[in-house]
Amino acid sequence: MSGYYYDNGRIEVTAIRTSRHNYINYVYLCNDKNTKEALLVDPAWDAKKIEECISKKGVHLKMILLTHTHEDHTNLAEYFAEKYDVAVHISNEEIEYYNFNCKNIKGFVNEDIFFLNDINIKCMLTPGHTVGSTCFFVDDVLFSGDTLFIEGCGSCEFAGGSKEQMYDSLLFLKERVFGETKVFPGHKFKSDLGVSFDYVKENNIYFYSTTKNQFIKMKERYSKGKIINGC
Repeated sequence: MSGYYYDNGRIEVTAIRTSRHNYINYVYLCNDKNTKEALLVDPAWDAKKIEECISKKGVHLKMILLTHTHEDHTNLAEYFAEKYDVAVHISNEEIEYYNFNCKNIKGFVNEDIFFLNDINIKCMLTPGHTVGSTCFFVDDVLFSGDTLFIEGCGSCEFAGGSKEQMYDSLLFLKERVFGETKVFPGHKFKSDLGVSFDYVKENNIYFYSTTKNQFIKMKERYSKGKIINGC
């Protein structure tokens, strides 16, 4: 799946598969087709592979987006911030709770909007995996980090995690995301990247929870990996 490509006529998304030890992550390069200005989501593990993708696409990196502070999503943030002298955007909650810092760091609050040329980037806090986990809406694309996977959702067992908040975040996404929005999570399991949100709602077991208590019981029941819980 390395190099998976999505093009809606306005933006292009390239998924870059990176790995270290038992971690397999997907880093996303997203660019405005008209200006070739680009953003990078959750750079980690393989700088050379990411740089080769930037060069091959002929794009100009303008910013880095971090969905949360875990090392497998931030490992190369400072490297790319320094090399390209671009801002690193991450929620204020992640900065404050985890004392996260790197070069050119810029915090944001829930529902902040900034731009890649004239492409809107909307920051939506979706806590549960971590205190300040964020999903980014870019045009018709959702970069969902470790909040939402195609078949599951992220673990709530790490520092700052919360099953209650994860339930609320998934409910928020279910109510606010259009069905044809393409979903690009931080990790891939069985289904392809970039499927529609409608597909996720049909195939993600946690969307079948009708109450918060039911969701919590499901997370506890499958916390040892019987069903995909994520990283």
